[in-house]
Amino acid sequence: MLYHISAKTTFNDIDINQTSQALCLLVSLFIPYEYKTNLNPIYEKAIKGYYLDLETFINLDNSAKTYYMPAKKEWGMEPAENENWTSFSGVKQYINTCMEEKQAPLCWQKQEDAYIAFFIVWW
Repeated sequence: MLYHISAKTTFNDIDINQTSQALCLLVSLFIPYEYKTNLNPIYEKAIKGYYLDLETFINLDNSAKTYYMPAKKEWGMEPAENENWTSFSGVKQYINTCMEEKQAPLCWQKQEDAYIAFFIVWW
């Protein structure tokens, strides 16, 4: 982009040929559930949650946990900011529909004051 004609006219006081450009991507990394390995510290900082299959999700559910299925526009929020939580039965139909359509929904889980984010995958 730096070498595009628009940039040259915008930055006419800068010698673009003496400048370099870089791209910084902010990443939210989701790893397999119970993944056991040491990652580079750079990648460790990017871990936001994990992914698991529907059977594992069901087996981990208990009455102390509540859930929220955020819309994609909410994915950048922190789960603690959410005020709408429901039981497993409240999200079960939505998750089943996603699995039938081969979609992996993001799920936020709350247990007391602890929050976890994960994707439920169909594969």
